[in-house]
Amino acid sequence: MKKQRASIDIGSNSTLLLISNQDDITNPLAQKNFSSITMLGKGVRECKQFSQESMEKTYQCIKTYCEIIQEHSIPKEQVVITATEAARVAKNAEAFFQIIFKDFGLKVSILSPEGEAYYSALGVSLGFDDQKNRNTVVPSELLLIDLGGGSTELTHIKTSPLTIISSSSFPIGAVTATDLQESLQLTDYLSTLFKNNESLFTKFHNNTPPIVAIAGTFTSLANIILGHSNSFSCNIHGATISVEHIDTTVKQLSQDNAQMLKMKYPFLKDRANSIAAGGVVATQLLKQLQVTSLSISTFGLRHGILYAGKIQEKFFWPSSQGQ
Repeated sequence: MKKQRASIDIGSNSTLLLISNQDDITNPLAQKNFSSITMLGKGVRECKQFSQESMEKTYQCIKTYCEIIQEHSIPKEQVVITATEAARVAKNAEAFFQIIFKDFGLKVSILSPEGEAYYSALGVSLGFDDQKNRNTVVPSELLLIDLGGGSTELTHIKTSPLTIISSSSFPIGAVTATDLQESLQLTDYLSTLFKNNESLFTKFHNNTPPIVAIAGTFTSLANIILGHSNSFSCNIHGATISVEHIDTTVKQLSQDNAQMLKMKYPFLKDRANSIAAGGVVATQLLKQLQVTSLSISTFGLRHGILYAGKIQEKFFWPSSQGQ
């Protein structure tokens, strides 16, 4: 019997744990998911540091995940733990991750934007088997939008064999957008960002591949649109959502504060703090691409990492080399 694996994704908004199936470590449809909103990227854009509060939340989350991993008898050498945009920016990231290593024996690998795009695409490709089981045709190419907490990756991929055609990373996500929104700078920031990258969007205007959106902002919006307010439904995977419906939903969410959103949509939990601003990024990005609909995937980075089992050296962020 093959050993189980686990992957931990320390994102700018959430920290996620994925544990493989005991009998088939590569089967993405029989895995255990755990999620916690830790907001490690909160304030990082402004001060270039992880806050003490966010580090404490993330530390406690990792501690809980290590207990879960131990309950599954998964050896530490079968655990891959990665970090993304917030860790690429924060000057105290390496010091914090050294504490994680000292206390839990887990080395955190900071991914480059290219590595984040590659393993997210790999993870999404694993979800194609589920679509095939539903007799859904998998397109030969697609445009993957990964709207995270601290960055958004736009990746054009060929699906078979999996090939990255092009990839771009934007330093804006749900958490950084929330910080900008609180200081009334979000609209101007997005306008400048998209204007500076206009040529990237216009190349897709006449021939845009089918769009697949992943990560918490898009999956949460889809969950709301499909009428699931109390709990997160696995049925959103593969769902097609109109951009118009997303825009309407984001405008409605923007009218309420986080506390009201938690009451209306209990499944959001602490994501209620960032869903509205993240939604604004989503709608503005989709308008730049001039598309009318997209598909949702609940697969992503952690699935790709779990499947691979280790990180290729070329995908380490420079400060993470040798960790």
